[in-house]
Amino acid sequence: MVFWKLQSPKYDSSTPFSPSLYKKDALPSPTGVNAVLITAQMATTSRLFTEICVYLKNYFGEPPKTPVLDIPEDKLLGPHDYLFLVRDQNSRIAGTIRYRYTGKLLVKDQPEIWRVDCFCIHPEWRKKGVGDYLLTELQCYATKHGEPYAMFLKEGPSLSILNIPMYSSAYVYRPIKANMILAHNVRILSSLQAFYHLEWYSTICPDVMIIRNEHGKNQHWRYYKNDYATILACFQDTYQRFHGTGEKIGWCTCWLESPLMTDEIRKEAAIEITHTLPAFDYIWMDKRWVGKGQEWKHDGGFHWYPYQWTSNLTMEQSYCIMD
Repeated sequence: MVFWKLQSPKYDSSTPFSPSLYKKDALPSPTGVNAVLITAQMATTSRLFTEICVYLKNYFGEPPKTPVLDIPEDKLLGPHDYLFLVRDQNSRIAGTIRYRYTGKLLVKDQPEIWRVDCFCIHPEWRKKGVGDYLLTELQCYATKHGEPYAMFLKEGPSLSILNIPMYSSAYVYRPIKANMILAHNVRILSSLQAFYHLEWYSTICPDVMIIRNEHGKNQHWRYYKNDYATILACFQDTYQRFHGTGEKIGWCTCWLESPLMTDEIRKEAAIEITHTLPAFDYIWMDKRWVGKGQEWKHDGGFHWYPYQWTSNLTMEQSYCIMD
């Protein structure tokens, strides 16, 4: 994408948070129709959200080869989120991109971080500049309104740019037959209890990447303890469903473990924790969190990129980037 190739590296990884703003000039719309801004307040006044959700369900990814993105209309945009939509000359949606509030980075001053997702270009408009146009519109708007700091999750190969990802790994997944009979080592936490643990963990391990969303409702927190080993984990609904069956897929967005953890403990913990998640039929995990468990199947690589900010925080065995 031209958007990425024009990006000039300005990395300063000497502090936990350092602004690194990029100037982008507006682009003309490849479809001949300018993008429009969609906010949560528009949900009650039109059928627009229905149209967007149907569009994402039909065209996000490559259904039926990939899971269907089936976001409920009332979950499409939170109060801090917005979405850009561009149409073609026949008023059909040609592309969408969402700016979703992720939370506050747990460092001094706690800057707010967003996440770019629902980036979906209609098959007829792919590789015609619509993606570059939407990314540029989003960046210009977000920077102008004081919300410039974002995270990109790139699945598959890394971006062909000079900047290297902040973190790269691979997904694994497995079906779960969950029940609420908790293993002796697993506790269910409320969000408030989990946030207390996040604060404590951030104090003890200040170099670990933690982005906390205090307003999100889509959070299933679990705490694992086995002798000296502890793990705080959060699972969230991806709103991705298997084509034809509608089976629900969750993913682990927080995994904060104590020092001296072993792969054997990770293997046991990943199984025991995911046994307690009846809201989901499948779980995606970072492969580094499941030890050498044979129950998990490989599902491709992924890469996290910060955009318009840099950091010396680490994403190794532990990190938290909420949805």
